[in-house]
Amino acid sequence: MGAAFRAFDYSRVGHRGWPLRQRLSRRILVALFRLLVRLEVAGLEHIPAEGPFILVANHLHALDPALGLLLVPRRVVGVAKDKWARPPFGWLLGAMGDLVYVGETRRGAIPRLLDVLKSGGVVAILPEGTRSPTGALVPAHRGVALLATRAGVPIVPAAAYGQERTLARWRRLRRVHVRVRIGPPIVLPAGPHDRRSLQAMTDGVMRVVASMLPEVAARHRHRRHQLRPRPDHRAAADVALQRGQVAPQLPAQDHRRVQEAVEAQRRRG
Repeated sequence: MGAAFRAFDYSRVGHRGWPLRQRLSRRILVALFRLLVRLEVAGLEHIPAEGPFILVANHLHALDPALGLLLVPRRVVGVAKDKWARPPFGWLLGAMGDLVYVGETRRGAIPRLLDVLKSGGVVAILPEGTRSPTGALVPAHRGVALLATRAGVPIVPAAAYGQERTLARWRRLRRVHVRVRIGPPIVLPAGPHDRRSLQAMTDGVMRVVASMLPEVAARHRHRRHQLRPRPDHRAAADVALQRGQVAPQLPAQDHRRVQEAVEAQRRRG
């Protein structure tokens, strides 16, 4: 079942070590979240207190990057599409935290992110690269596995749910209820790996993310927002796990949780 959800303690949000503009922006962000979002989190103990790691999560809403900044009490380097670098979005995102932009007009993102990780930093990535319109996971980019295997750092999976109802709740002048479950770190086998293996490992990581979603998705009243792994994710991840390519140090209970989620999805057809 996993750890119980608890109201997020905003006093754990760190501000020290950030530039002045970002410190001010983060304080404003915390104030807005306190007012507009009822945030509950399970598994905060899985976030390493020190050392490099990659935070990986599903992507449902524009609030998702802000969630990553709040949950990790250290400086985090986020990854965003190059289209968001244009004003005013680029200024707003940069005011909240450090960003590396990716896309056709932005080359060199992988070396920059590797430098962050090798220097002991934290990188936050939404591997799907775009918001899911239905709540189902969309195919993820293999860059997260490339970074983890090249830098030799763990991946911390997180699954967030509820933020896709933000506008509907705010229109009714109500706080939106967001839940985030964080899983144990995943350690991928060292490389080098070909593209197919990297994609299989990425799909395996995303299936771990998906396995943390059914518990809350089952309580959602709107079927169009049910969170579930796509069939292509399940198939690729099954093969990867059978070959021992994914998460060899993932605790046994989490492997069981993944299998239970997949079997439940298969029974639903």
